Amino acid sequence: MKIHYNTLKIIRSAFNKKFVIYTSGVNSLSIRFGYWDKIDHQLLNNMLVMHENDIYIKVTEQTINDEDCGDKYSYSVTKDINLNN
Repeated sequence: MKIHYNTLKIIRSAFNKKFVIYTSGVNSLSIRFGYWDKIDHQLLNNMLVMHENDIYIKVTEQTINDEDCGDKYSYSVTKDINLNN
């Protein structure tokens, strides 16, 4: 899965945070903002759908509880052609 450079710049500007992207499969990737910061994942989803012109993109929030740091958040981005079923 690929995200265009211009879309990445828009995401960076909208959330005003650095982020890390790592791939987790052919049709999926994960994004972490700041130091595992929480963001509005619906806004991220809408931005990706609109700027990538792809209605099959879905963003889900993943939470990891760390007893030292509290909750850590990352976001799974998947492309599922079966979302409309």
